[in-house]
Amino acid sequence: MSLLLPFVQLIGGLVILLVGGTFTVHAAVRLAMILRLPPAIIGLTMVAFGTSLPELVASIYANLGGYADIAVGNAAGSNIANVGLVLGVTLLVGPILKHHKPAQFASDCIVMLILAGVLIFLLLIGMIPRWVGLILVAGHGGYIFWSYHKHQADVPATGENASLALSVTALIGGGFGLALGAHFLVEGVLATGSALGIPHAILAISVVAIGTSLPELVTCIIAVRHNQFAVALGNILGSNIFNITIILGGAAAIHPMMFDPSLFVLTGAMLLPTSFALALMTFRPGARWVGGVLLLSYIAFLYYQFQS
Repeated sequence: MSLLLPFVQLIGGLVILLVGGTFTVHAAVRLAMILRLPPAIIGLTMVAFGTSLPELVASIYANLGGYADIAVGNAAGSNIANVGLVLGVTLLVGPILKHHKPAQFASDCIVMLILAGVLIFLLLIGMIPRWVGLILVAGHGGYIFWSYHKHQADVPATGENASLALSVTALIGGGFGLALGAHFLVEGVLATGSALGIPHAILAISVVAIGTSLPELVTCIIAVRHNQFAVALGNILGSNIFNITIILGGAAAIHPMMFDPSLFVLTGAMLLPTSFALALMTFRPGARWVGGVLLLSYIAFLYYQFQS
């Protein structure tokens, strides 16, 4: 199989991701100021949803096609990639030396850690029934409602005099660009992986997870470079919560999942430390060396995945 088309898809996907990430962050911050919403809420909801669209589409499509291992590996692998790759590279590019309020994301971290525990349990039993999926989806709706009221104290003092319709359009356009760019990117790497005979589960945990996490990476780098630290951290936290509640929960609610738990032993073991690392980063500034440790840990995780 020729690798020319996958290469074109990779480059084109990266370009679209960069444009989409720029539009998403700028539009999200403007929208927060226009509506006098806390930036953390924008990161936890709108930006997190936009950057998680690739995982959502890929997981539902894979599960309906009978490839539950791809759906599960995509969501679980993306949560690990969001910390090891996204947060790691973000800290290397722009360390979070100035910080938001230390307890701003405290309760969100608790929700994320609880959901990580639920995901590890589901990986151990090798199934996600429809009723569990429905509970996860409903729980996410309650979480959004609760988060909005919790972050009300962080409302900006003044609003911005800009077009609401234009900001919403830019946000939607940026989210669409992120999803489209990730689609082309993942198609490229999947075609390359298929030509080399890489198993589905390993592809999902590594290649697909990295590809669908690139929107978060681009968005977080841009946010940090513009000193929007709450948007960056809120995006990662919101994406990790979204991956479990909406992506896995939504896919299981549409069609119950059955998979081989032995494929996700290392993934389950890696979920716990990465979840705690993300929680720790929301309470204290992160230096470049922390980003280096996270990235090296993620590279080691990928290495052992391919060696197993």
